Amino acid sequence: MAGEDPRRIAHLHKSTLDRALAFGLAIHIPVLLWFASTFLICREIFEQGPLSSLAVACCAGALVYLVERLVIATPRSAWVSLGRFFLGLVVALLGASVIDLVIFEKEIVQHLKAQELTRATTDFDARIATLQPQVDARHQIWLRAEHEAVCEATGACGSGTAGVGPIAKALRERASRLEQEYKQADAALRALREERRTRLAAIQVQPASVREAGLLGRLEALRQYTEERPAALLAWGLFFVLVLCLELLVVLAKIVFGDTVDDRLELVRERVSEQKARDYQAAMTRPGRSADEVLAAAFR
Repeated sequence: MAGEDPRRIAHLHKSTLDRALAFGLAIHIPVLLWFASTFLICREIFEQGPLSSLAVACCAGALVYLVERLVIATPRSAWVSLGRFFLGLVVALLGASVIDLVIFEKEIVQHLKAQELTRATTDFDARIATLQPQVDARHQIWLRAEHEAVCEATGACGSGTAGVGPIAKALRERASRLEQEYKQADAALRALREERRTRLAAIQVQPASVREAGLLGRLEALRQYTEERPAALLAWGLFFVLVLCLELLVVLAKIVFGDTVDDRLELVRERVSEQKARDYQAAMTRPGRSADEVLAAAFR
């Protein structure tokens, strides 16, 4: 797990064993965090089954484990340490962002629901505001036509002849037609208001934006939610730093633990082997080597 050969454990110095134990403990934390967060995201956000969610979570955990093992196995040098730190930082940032989606799930759902309610309310209110003046105008036109028809029938205005004559019949038909147009417009307005009430109630129960939002949409919703609320931004920042530190434990452990006695002994062995190889190369390639071999063969 920590990169040490089990056959060498009994011969290692205590400092090397302590470092291996620290690496072994540290590598479990980001792997478990990725496994748990990936499983929950597959189940809650993408609505996958338990088996498929478990399979994806295992793949994510295995991938993070391999990356962390690569971090542990890389040699110690300035450039390698810098690259190792940035690699761990990228993995930690991704992990912290994913885990934030699980921690702040309720806040994200609340923000997405509020956004959908605002959009629906604005849309319906705009349509109602457009239709309402038309209904009021049709109502006034119908009332005037009704008044003219009654006035003509009583002889108070118009032709001045009381009774239902051709003009009164025409005015009555016009008033009836305008009344039907007004009632149709008023029915459409009532239906629109009922649709508005039904739609807003449906959003309160099960908003479509929450079902359709993916990872990027939820991250954007979380960003907007925290920007509008300083307390939420502070809480998010603290959680993000906490998760980031947990994700970077392997990198930090690699940086904190220096070379142990076994590392220095191994370095000495490498230098000795390298020096032996150089001496052998020098002996095999020196100019007088062939003459020495001829003389040695002649006196055997």
